[in-house]
Amino acid sequence: MIQNLAESLLPYIPYVVLSFFVWLTYGYTLKCGFVIDDVDGIVSYDGKLQGLEYGMISRWLRYHLCGGNFWSGKKDLNGKDVPQGKVPFRHHLLSVTIFNIAILLTYQFLASTFSPKLAFLGVLLFIVHPICNQGVAWISGLGYPLSLVWLATNLNLIHWYYSIGSQHLIIDIIVILLSMCIQYLAINAQFATMMAFIPMAYLGWWPFSFLTLLLAVHQGFQIVRSTISMRTKVFKEQDMGSSTYLHQRKLIVAIKTYYYYIRLMLFPKRLGLYHEWGYHYDKEVEKENRMLLQGLLAIGATLGLFFYSGDKLVGFGLVWLLSFILIFLNWITIQQFVTERYVFLPVLGMCLVVASLLQNELMIYGLIVGVLLMRTWSHLPSYDDQLKYWQSNIWNYPKADAAYGNIGVIYNAMGYPGASMDAWIMGTKINPEYDVPHYNLSSQFRSRGMLLL
Repeated sequence: MIQNLAESLLPYIPYVVLSFFVWLTYGYTLKCGFVIDDVDGIVSYDGKLQGLEYGMISRWLRYHLCGGNFWSGKKDLNGKDVPQGKVPFRHHLLSVTIFNIAILLTYQFLASTFSPKLAFLGVLLFIVHPICNQGVAWISGLGYPLSLVWLATNLNLIHWYYSIGSQHLIIDIIVILLSMCIQYLAINAQFATMMAFIPMAYLGWWPFSFLTLLLAVHQGFQIVRSTISMRTKVFKEQDMGSSTYLHQRKLIVAIKTYYYYIRLMLFPKRLGLYHEWGYHYDKEVEKENRMLLQGLLAIGATLGLFFYSGDKLVGFGLVWLLSFILIFLNWITIQQFVTERYVFLPVLGMCLVVASLLQNELMIYGLIVGVLLMRTWSHLPSYDDQLKYWQSNIWNYPKADAAYGNIGVIYNAMGYPGASMDAWIMGTKINPEYDVPHYNLSSQFRSRGMLLL
């Protein structure tokens, strides 16, 4: 009886182990607070479902599961009202739970489609990879793991449908409609999932791939158009308007961006909201230089591995990587230029490739898991509060002028005007054309009677 019980529980062991690693990796975040967009995006939200525009469904769900504008009467480092202490805990708990669900659904799909062993190794790498920090540890990044929940659910549904074969026209219609509804939720959570039709085509799911493409075109047009119209004005004010237009030299920018992300995924040494490369878009980004050659070599290595590996999981991992990174290669820059959360989905493909290549080198694989886990752990305290968040950004990217501008605001709210002015002066030295610290400095001097006009 004991042997039968053990055999019956054996298939569930990978799910338990993967869940254990999720909470081992991100359990620290349960005591973290609100940072950057969290207060305005969550605490200030009134909980009303304002239509079905991009991101609204997950925002509404998060509010009603975890709470929102419940004030404690205290002020944060920015001088704003602070919500009750339990609210950040609830939101972080939700983020880790959603990530856990995404992991289990992703493993279920990969194990049933490819190899349970390789699926386990690839997903475990994904769990501990530092790239996932912004999607899991940052409350406002919930859309990324949530999009993977919906995407993996859809992939499991379609795999199940093909495994049982077509039974009846009614079943076909129900599965198709359900699949499109789930895919709609995935795109609404994170618009990069509109590229899911490419992995579906690779797996031979042509009808679902075609329907997903139609849905992606419909939703993507609305999302990208509204985002472009909103961001173009802001970028023009920052003298970055040229980054929002598609022209022939953007191919160079895309190749460089691809190399930047591949290097970041393989060697996640530096992490932060604001990176240095490309933050202030200039003509240098479009020039032919060494980075362009490195990008061409990275693309060549990717395509070479795809065509000559002969491993179906490697092929799928590379298709997954290319599909979901394609939209973030700055063909049209409408958000940040580069940041880790944009490759939350693509890095899963990278992890699958590495796991497949190292499946017989478990000591090396284990060493990589340990190094990635330690890097993730070392970065999680950045989400404790606003001050630590911007300090971490500056330590990782010392020339990120925007980080100095933001930490100056934090110091000023804490009652340290000297430290705030030092930070703003540093920002102006890094980039003399960055107007925010200049304005803040003039306001500080004027308020203290140190500036006569």
